[in-house]
Amino acid sequence: MRDDPPPPTSAASTPEPPSLSGVVERLFAAFESRLTLPAIFAVVQRCRAELDTVPGPALPELVERLARQRLHDLVTTRSTGIGAGNSTPSAND
Repeated sequence: MRDDPPPPTSAASTPEPPSLSGVVERLFAAFESRLTLPAIFAVVQRCRAELDTVPGPALPELVERLARQRLHDLVTTRSTGIGAGNSTPSAND
């Protein structure tokens, strides 16, 4: 009896994580006058990582809500001068 390797998994059998490009675009439209696209993208990526256990269909909405709050907090912090010396948003922003 010979041991055959398991069949390769196809791309169709592993669900792709939902694209967050729409989230980045909407947040950029809302914050472009105050934050750069790379800063917005970094916050979205961090939020995505923090929500890694959320089921796929709910992920974009939850990432957008969390990122929007983090970006709002970042803009508020910058406008009040608290932490103004740090131009890169931290994971706690």
